[in-house]
Amino acid sequence: MIVCTWNYRGAGKKGFSSLIKDLVYQNKVQVLVLLETRISGRKADKVVRNLGFDSFFLREAAGFSGGIWILWNKNIATVRILEEDHQFVHSKIVWVDSGLEELFTFVYASPRRMERKVLWDNLRSLASVGGKWATMGDFNVYMEEGEKQGGAVVNWDSIQDFNSCLSDCGLSDLGASGPMFTWRRGLYRRN
Repeated sequence: MIVCTWNYRGAGKKGFSSLIKDLVYQNKVQVLVLLETRISGRKADKVVRNLGFDSFFLREAAGFSGGIWILWNKNIATVRILEEDHQFVHSKIVWVDSGLEELFTFVYASPRRMERKVLWDNLRSLASVGGKWATMGDFNVYMEEGEKQGGAVVNWDSIQDFNSCLSDCGLSDLGASGPMFTWRRGLYRRN
């Protein structure tokens, strides 16, 4: 079962649909979650309907900020939304072939620390339910100084808030593969 999240920063851009279809095909993605889509309403509906999935849930962007889209095909999975907020969507995915049920929380955290603190409290509440659970997304904060290069000075309070939340929730970073840094303000690095 392959669940993929991607912070694309603007689903209305030219070539977006082709890029997504290639990503899904090449990586055999079964549930796709797009973050920071920056579009909503009819425009979002039109874009989503062109991506090749027969089912979807859209947490609308607020102006040009945020947005969480979950896309899937009914013959592969059922996605049930359990709770939502402008910073997260908490869901249960049931895989059709195996009947396996998994809890996922997809996150697009606010870039503002005080709003993220509300998210951390929400995640703690979700963790208290227990069971197998994964969170994925853009938390707009890092776990340690080495995960950031350049820009503003390190915000140690934000790092502490995030790590405290992860610890309280029993969550751990599964790591990543590929380049350490894939984005910086004003420039995307292609791999």
